Amino acid sequence: MASKKTAAGVGERVAALRRWLPDVDAALSRAPVPVRVDDALDALACAWAADRMLAGHVERLGDGARDSRGLLMQIVVPSPVSSTAG
Repeated sequence: MASKKTAAGVGERVAALRRWLPDVDAALSRAPVPVRVDDALDALACAWAADRMLAGHVERLGDGARDSRGLLMQIVVPSPVSSTAG
């Protein structure tokens, strides 16, 4: 993807988000005036990731090891979207 600070990068990100949020343009237009478009796109990307995670579409990265306090050492990330899923 092109830099999110360029018109091409904004367009690419809007197109990608539109698959999840068909009215992404309206969401962007409701951002408060001082918010830059790249920051609004970041917020929408975080919302997409949270939505994927709440739906259980996640991958857990790590080998099951625990730290000295017994906490599981892993990173949980949204799983990739297949070409047939949103």
